Amino acid sequence: MTKRRHSRQGAMKKSAIFIIGLCAVAVITLLVVRSPERLVYRKANYQGIDVSNHQGKIDWGKVAQDKNISFVYIKATEGATHKDRRYKENVEGARDNGILVGSYHYLKGNRPIHRQFDNFKSVVDRDRQDLIPMVDVEETIDRDSLLLFCSLVKEHYGKLPLIYSLIRVYNSLCSAEFDDFYLMIARYGPKPPVIKGKNHYSIWQFSEDGKIDGISKPVDLDRLHPDFSLSSLMLNNSDW
Repeated sequence: MTKRRHSRQGAMKKSAIFIIGLCAVAVITLLVVRSPERLVYRKANYQGIDVSNHQGKIDWGKVAQDKNISFVYIKATEGATHKDRRYKENVEGARDNGILVGSYHYLKGNRPIHRQFDNFKSVVDRDRQDLIPMVDVEETIDRDSLLLFCSLVKEHYGKLPLIYSLIRVYNSLCSAEFDDFYLMIARYGPKPPVIKGKNHYSIWQFSEDGKIDGISKPVDLDRLHPDFSLSSLMLNNSDW
């Protein structure tokens, strides 16, 4: 009788351990598969890319076969004189293959703002743009200079630009004076950027090492905020 009881107790103990193990596996599986954070971070979850000469020659026909990609921001200029040498071929290639195009300028903190805007304007034809321009703010720059560049963009292109910045740079240099602008914020990893003083980003650049067929080098991957529509960035949208 005692041996049987011990045998039953041993069997029950093993069964309990087995059931607990199954529950643990189920919980882990649920977290991995259903966790909103992990769903957000899946690299298949993107709607756009941004490129420059650093990506080399791009086969836009192949890029367009990626059904995730609906838009691209293409580097046009930097500072007062630099022009991206692949800009025009990238614009034509993307638009010819049905991808919405916007152009951006890398703002230098030590160059006159009017000269920088003249450089951008000399390269970026408004009639060849689908999306509002973007200004890339990664260097230390005073807010008045950034506001001046943005006002020049609006005067010429009819819309205020999208502002791109690294999360730490935006929160230290720009927030909260630019909280009413559309924002593309770079933060690489699984956690979305948290904007000081603003409800949320418009676009999250969540990876800098994306692999896209047709682009031989790593590329930035961009995803829209769940509450944001790409239509808000259309250059001919009268709401902005």
